[in-house]
Formats: sequence, structure tokens, C-alpha cells
Amino acid sequence: MSSQKIALEGRTRLPGRIQDVIVDCGSAVTQALNGSGSNAVLHATLKSFSNMDSVIDNTINNVNKLESLVHHMNTQLNNVESK
Repeated sequence: MSSQKIALEGRTRLPGRIQDVIVDCGSAVTQALNGSGSNAVLHATLKSFSNMDSVIDNTINNVNKLESLVHHMNTQLNNVESK
């Protein structure tokens, strides 16, 4: 954890743990910026990564629908076989 403190206006102070998390996130972003060599590359990577969330959600929904269809088809198959 960093010993840096975040300056806030007035008497408002963040709890120590929250302040440490914010400082650590800032350090991680700074490290990523320095390591990427280009803000454009980092921006494109972050944008692609954030877009994956909706793709993953849609994939989960589609897999659940397929699972439901397979279950119904198995039920129908069992009904046909039992006749």
C-alpha cells in the first residue's frame, strides 16, 4: 500500500482502506500506461475488454436457452420412446 494521501476539499476524509484502494488503482493505471508505451493502445485494449462483458452475458443467455431446449427435447424423446 502506498503512503500517499488524497487531498480532499473541506473536512471530508476518506477512510484509510478506501483511500489505499484508490491510490493502488491509480498506481496500477500509471504502471499500465508506462508499460503500454502508447495511450491509444491501452485505450483500445481497455475498450475491447469492457465490450467483452456484454458478449459474455449474451453467450451465457444463449447457453441457458440451449440447455432448456435440450431438456425439452429429451423429455419429448422419452415420451416418444415410452409409447
